[in-house]
Amino acid sequence: FLSKLVAKVKEIFPEVNPMKKLVELTSTPVFVQTFKFGKYKGENIEDVAKKDANYLNWMMKNMELDEDMQYTLNMVLKN
Repeated sequence: FLSKLVAKVKEIFPEVNPMKKLVELTSTPVFVQTFKFGKYKGENIEDVAKKDANYLNWMMKNMELDEDMQYTLNMVLKN
């Protein structure tokens, strides 16, 4: 699996050390598009931010969120 991943990184980023790029990519939070849980399960997070930003603020203060969800909520609440 790793050799295929390294080959793909070399293909996409030929000028970069593939292992360093893999570390960078796996260290970068991912923007989550839709809720996978809760009262807005299946809904687009940006849409929820427009209609119920208070819920997202509540989530930030009261829930243990993974890094990706924290990143996503911070991004949508800034806009």
